[in-house]
Amino acid sequence: GNCVEPVPCQNNAVCRQIVPIFQCQNGFCAAPFSQCQRNSDCAAGSSCVFGVCAPLGGPECVRDVDCPAGELCEAERCVAAP
Repeated sequence: GNCVEPVPCQNNAVCRQIVPIFQCQNGFCAAPFSQCQRNSDCAAGSSCVFGVCAPLGGPECVRDVDCPAGELCEAERCVAAP
């Protein structure tokens, strides 16, 4: 699976740009409920991303805002910004 850096926040608006259900919790964006803490908590074929089990193999992103800070979306994958 891919490691995803926590996104720091001061309010829910920043988090909802990443995923509409995300909330700012303890200074970081997170799902309002946590399905998982690690990939092994998810069913086969999915990985743990920001506390939510997400399908593997699908696009990681569609727009730059779908990626963590300092990364851009290229060919549906988050990559380090140049």
